[in-house]
Order: sequence, then structure tokens, then C-alpha cells
Amino acid sequence: MTKYIIIIVLIISCTNSQFSPVPETLKADLTSLTLNKFNFEFGDIVNIKSDQQISGIIVDFTEDEGGRWYGLCFTYGNYIFGRQIPNGLNGECIDLLDISYLNDRSDSILIKKGNLKLDFHKIGIGSISPAKNYEELVRDYSFGIEQRKKTQSDCKSSKFELKPINECYFEIDDILLKTDSFDRETNPNLRK
Repeated sequence: MTKYIIIIVLIISCTNSQFSPVPETLKADLTSLTLNKFNFEFGDIVNIKSDQQISGIIVDFTEDEGGRWYGLCFTYGNYIFGRQIPNGLNGECIDLLDISYLNDRSDSILIKKGNLKLDFHKIGIGSISPAKNYEELVRDYSFGIEQRKKTQSDCKSSKFELKPINECYFEIDDILLKTDSFDRETNPNLRK
């Protein structure tokens, strides 16, 4: 069964993902916040306390009148939730991450499992969804899985489609610093 799941994930992974640098307008802005106010750090791998095995990586932080928020990109095995969107008329595509923002009032549902050295320049925000509690995080995760079961639209021609399917998976290795490699069991960059 596991073999078939891996094959399916590989088939529905984003096509031709190269993770070129993200335009400034789509990058996370970590410079305008005091990050020591947050309980988690950029690159933290977290599990969500639940009956399901839901995990993610902290890739962004934000603060507004509703409080402080952690930008969490869900993982599925060695893959992360992402999307490819067309970039202008030249036919190139941008690889972005889909992020669920958890309010820090509910950060007690997160369990830190380690930390990865991420390449900040490859972290672009593709889709956002606020979550105030466990139920809303599970909603976002379940919706993300369902979207990624659909056939992804061809990024280069999807700008002409009415309802393109941009959601896909990227390998976690795609967002690590060049010298890093991701393996949950043996990765030296997975700091505990």
C-alpha cells in the first residue's frame, strides 16, 4: 500500500519544479517583526496534537490586531504543500507554498520535532488560510490533501483556464539550503 501512495505522490508532484528565487512581493517578510516574541522559530518542524499524524514546517510569521500568527506549511511524507502559478506572459512558473496561519493563542497544539535550515529566498507564499484552533488546522490540511488528489493544470497554459488546479507537492529538499538534504531519520540539519 505504501508503495502505491509514494507512486501517486510522485505522479501528482509539481511538474518541473526548480524553485527559482521568489519575487519580493510574494516572499515572507520576517524583518518587520520581533521574532523573539514567538515560541517557535523559522524552519521548526512541528506535529499537531491530534489523532491524525499531521505535521508541518514553520515558514512565516505575522502579527496583526488578531495577535501573532505562525505560517505553517503542511507536510505529507517528504513533501510539502505547494502550488505553481504562471509568472507573467513569458511562460515561466513560480513555485510557492500554501500556508495555514495558526494564531499563537493555540500554539499549545504544536509539538516541536526539530528544525531545518531553509533557504529563505525559496519561501514564497502562494495561498494563505487563517486557523484559530485545531479544528481549523485539520480543515486546512484535509482540504489541501483533497486538492492535491486532482490533476494539476499545466502551469504554463493555466493562465487561460477559468479554474486551474495549481495545488501540488514539492519535495522538502527543494526549500533547504543547497548543502542540506532532508531525511527524517538521519538528516544532520534536523536539529532537536
